[in-house]
Amino acid sequence: MNLFLFIIIVLFEIYIIIRLAWGRSLMSLLIYLYVKFFVVKFKFKGSTEDVNKRIEAKRNKIIDNPKWIKKNESLKEYEFESIKYYCLNEESKSNIVIYYLHGGGFIEPLNKVQFRYIKKIVKETDAKVYLPLYPLIPNYSYKDIYPLVCNLYLKIRHENIGKKIIMSGDSAGGNIALVIAEEIKKEEQPDELILISPATTMSVDENDKQLVDSFKKCILVGYDGAKALALAWSKGEDVKSHYISPYYGDVSNLKNVTIVLGEYDMAYGMGMRMVKKLKSANVKVRLIVGKKLYHVWLLYPMIEAKRARSKIVKIIKR
Repeated sequence: MNLFLFIIIVLFEIYIIIRLAWGRSLMSLLIYLYVKFFVVKFKFKGSTEDVNKRIEAKRNKIIDNPKWIKKNESLKEYEFESIKYYCLNEESKSNIVIYYLHGGGFIEPLNKVQFRYIKKIVKETDAKVYLPLYPLIPNYSYKDIYPLVCNLYLKIRHENIGKKIIMSGDSAGGNIALVIAEEIKKEEQPDELILISPATTMSVDENDKQLVDSFKKCILVGYDGAKALALAWSKGEDVKSHYISPYYGDVSNLKNVTIVLGEYDMAYGMGMRMVKKLKSANVKVRLIVGKKLYHVWLLYPMIEAKRARSKIVKIIKR
């Protein structure tokens, strides 16, 4: 047996073992390990004190656009009511418009992983996408942000009358998108609301086993970290306010909601409760769950995400 064939057989055997033990693709395992052991910037797994220090370090820092955004000629930059936003695929003749709110714990700006996912959606739908760069904590709070992102959504909706309007967001961005949907009138609702690992509540009781277990399984966000982010986002106000925890808001005006969760996702427990609440309010809701997958798994380059993205594309285009 030559060396090349031997290597192929060994790799195939490793792949089979991983599939049987992990239950997911090899790539999903590699991404899991990479995020767990190497990704630091987007993690909130430390103690409350550690995360508070990280939040405070951002105070009064001017967040400039990263170089990869500046070099991207396909992005057109605009400003509205002091909020900067980008338009991707502006020349599209499609009837689909997406308003996408990025995640990042309310503290991190749009990143490459999110943008690559959005570009894939654009490639498969030819949608025009608007990306607001909303103000971040600790210099700003929910009070500063919601009038801006909500008014921008209404402006974009008004400028695209007759087109299919999609509002979407991941993690903290899913939280913001859900609050906007709860705040606007029935006739202003997006045609589809697509939430990826949304933080539907920032209020988690340490005795709430289901929600605390979701944080324990999550490799990106921990219970203590979430508490610190919630305090900064709310500026010390009641975290059960629907502006902070949209789970407690009025969902009666919502329509056509899709929620994407992972079993090892801090948003899993709260997301399942949100689905139940939406169904009880007779809101049409679709649920996509990644088996043994993690927070915002839909954004990563793996076969499970590709399959789920095809479902998202069908929802967007239908």
